[in-house]
Amino acid sequence: MNLKKLLTLSAAALMVGTVAVGCSDNSQETLTAAAEYVWQMYRATDDSSVTASFDVVNKVLVGDETVSVTWTLEVTGSQDAFSLTKKNDNFSTVNVGYYDGKVTEASTVKLVPTFTLGKKSITLKDVYAEEAAKHAIDFNTPVLTINTHEDWDKAADGDSITVKGTVVDVIAKESGSSSAGSLYMVDDKGNGYYIYKPTSTGAKAGDLIIATGAKTIYNGQEETKAGGSYQVIGEGTTIPVVNASADFAAATSNKVDGELANKYQNIPVKLEKCTPIKVDGSYYWFTVGEGKTQFNIYENNYFLNADQIAAWKALFNDALEKGYTFTVEGISTVYSKAYQIYPSSIAPHVLTKEAELSVDEKHVLVKGALEGAILESYNAAQEIAFEIPSYATVALEVISPAENATVSIKDGKIVVTPTPVETTNKVKATVTIGESTKEVELTIKTEALKYDGFVGTAKVDDLVSSKTPETKDVTVKAVTYDASEEVDVKFSVKNLFKDFKAVYFGKSIDGDVLTISVPEGYVISKLEIEQYGTYDNFKFHKGADATGEEIAHTLTGNLLEVSPKVAQVTIDNPSSFNCSFYDVKVTVAKTEVGLTNAKLLGFAGTNVAYGDGEATVDGVKMKYTQVSCFTNRDDATKNDGLQMRNKTSEGGVASSIQTASAIESGIKSVKLTFAATKSTYDNEGMMKFEFSNNADFSEAETVLMNTVKGTKEYEVKASVDTYKYVRITNNLGYTTYWDSIVIDY
Repeated sequence: MNLKKLLTLSAAALMVGTVAVGCSDNSQETLTAAAEYVWQMYRATDDSSVTASFDVVNKVLVGDETVSVTWTLEVTGSQDAFSLTKKNDNFSTVNVGYYDGKVTEASTVKLVPTFTLGKKSITLKDVYAEEAAKHAIDFNTPVLTINTHEDWDKAADGDSITVKGTVVDVIAKESGSSSAGSLYMVDDKGNGYYIYKPTSTGAKAGDLIIATGAKTIYNGQEETKAGGSYQVIGEGTTIPVVNASADFAAATSNKVDGELANKYQNIPVKLEKCTPIKVDGSYYWFTVGEGKTQFNIYENNYFLNADQIAAWKALFNDALEKGYTFTVEGISTVYSKAYQIYPSSIAPHVLTKEAELSVDEKHVLVKGALEGAILESYNAAQEIAFEIPSYATVALEVISPAENATVSIKDGKIVVTPTPVETTNKVKATVTIGESTKEVELTIKTEALKYDGFVGTAKVDDLVSSKTPETKDVTVKAVTYDASEEVDVKFSVKNLFKDFKAVYFGKSIDGDVLTISVPEGYVISKLEIEQYGTYDNFKFHKGADATGEEIAHTLTGNLLEVSPKVAQVTIDNPSSFNCSFYDVKVTVAKTEVGLTNAKLLGFAGTNVAYGDGEATVDGVKMKYTQVSCFTNRDDATKNDGLQMRNKTSEGGVASSIQTASAIESGIKSVKLTFAATKSTYDNEGMMKFEFSNNADFSEAETVLMNTVKGTKEYEVKASVDTYKYVRITNNLGYTTYWDSIVIDY
């Protein structure tokens, strides 16, 4: 049942800090001025949702006159949820019991002021007689709903979530982190939550709070979006520390899409029998128990002071050097979709020394470090370095193949150099710990290089050399896999910042762009940008600036990829967020498609019967019908190139070759070279060329090519060089033999 409850509090004396709102000897005018002033003061509260208590004035100064204000609350709904108490002579407090659970139903409240000067009093209704909406200050308070962790899991991106729990830790302002003020909390069932950059302040570890925000997932981390809020409502319960050793040891991946899922996100955990693996910058890597999966402690000053940080780092490094296990305690969080541990004030020691490893256990550790550094396969040249404890030494030796071009040893590192041939390599690592020596066999697979162009990588360090905006050009050599040819790729850098090996784009600087150009006769066939994080803010444009036509791209994890097929691409970030990347890999192709039997048919040798199929040649998808190659009858070491024929008179089809993917830059010409072993004759209309902007050639310009006796090389052009597709068909009843067909674009 809805009831009305009237609560009245008198007021007197002069309001501290009140602004004079006018002067008059007429008490009616003075009271009216005070009423209008108070209405304007609280109009923002009128007809709004209010969940926190707030103060109202007890007096207003009008000229030299002091007007007393008496407030009345008219409550519809949860009667016990609202009250009015005198704070001091100048203010009273409207108490809103939202966070203490007293709002059991959606409630509305009318805050009615009465203004008194001497013996005369008025209300807002007297001032705004014709405006009923101004007769009181109205507000409403919804029912407080505390969401469960199941609600949290089911929430879609942007859904509002309200959770109650104990604060585990708050990222301090002194940390200098952009996440300062963010906090971790656990509910009464031990589920964890990360409240990112709330507008509220003042919470500390151990406080019981109710937090509200929009649920989101950032790089695998479940959290609320910036701008949420919380209310401290008392002291929390004891913060539980979960022993997650068994699950972490059993996990075959440290990713949130693996066995651990989101089970341990944002909660304090204990991990026992941990073995140090390596230190990589701010990341301290270790395994748990008998597990092989590596996790890391992230070094930061979010929750610990400098002495505490130095203490746990010293213990980790000592364990790495001397070989012993330890217990890890901290907040289990997620970064880049992988679990890591934040050192926390709930366990300032972070690491506790355990038992020293035996020699055999140390060998197992080193073996894991060696094998863990080897990727499944390699498709680019690189060096493999090993981080092993100082108590061990490792000698490397390539044992197979005997004559190896893809793997070598240099300065204690394995140098991988893929070739066009897929190779499985064996490297012997001889590990010595004290007087004990064991051998570990490492398998290194190099993929057959599949690109038919030039590849070059621009490192961020090469592009940007300081934190000062600058404009400069950097040239990177793009080379073929055998380094027999190279192409200059020009990177024009304008107004980019560098920090922590990242290049930042943002609206704070006008015209911050990166333009990539290749010489005439070449196109950029692919761009791959490895990002620091997962973003889709970068945009790609044709031409020398960000006004050019936008080019479609894909985002997979932290890799952005685009296949522009143009000579110049500009990259910018039009969003308001700073994004960063490590490097840019550029694949460059010649502006032509060179068809041979090896490229089209995947066969460089002798006989291939007439057949149909598809192939990607020089980055362009091709489709062919009834094309073959055969051994030359006079010289078995040679073949007769691509063979095309016309069997239409016999109920068959004519051989044809066509582009199946668009060449956006336009086809300049098609060049054909007859097989050196074959003769040529005079034939009008021997080959038919169809140039089109449609993949199905429903509308096409047709050009016939005549052959001349003794002439081996031909070039065919359309009336314009903007067509995106071409189809080449054998038009007469004779077989033709081609050493190559080159589509120039």
